[in-house]
Amino acid sequence: MSVRFKNQRILHNLLDHPVHPTMTDVLYWFSKRFYDVVITSAYREGDTGIHGYLPLRAVDVRSTIYSNPALVAEETNRYWDYDPKRPGRYQVAFLHDVGRGIHLHLQVHPRTVRR
Repeated sequence: MSVRFKNQRILHNLLDHPVHPTMTDVLYWFSKRFYDVVITSAYREGDTGIHGYLPLRAVDVRSTIYSNPALVAEETNRYWDYDPKRPGRYQVAFLHDVGRGIHLHLQVHPRTVRR
């Protein structure tokens, strides 16, 4: 199991802020299941989206290190349910590109649970 960070700023953005306990659980599970994890984004001060919430509820993970990142997201979503009160509407893991390159986005909700 290896968890690395894109740079020292990302490490500090994770360690210097409270992390939602479920996000901690997801990251621990993810790092055990997929071994090599590179976190490329965590808390973003001033962000109006989920990366700006405290306690931290979202991180981005480099997807290019996996041979099939779509399968990584799919397997993560089979194990985790983002919000059982809104089935199928949101996911814990998905691939996307918001202008900085395609990556895995991991997110949790206060109601996120293991399936």
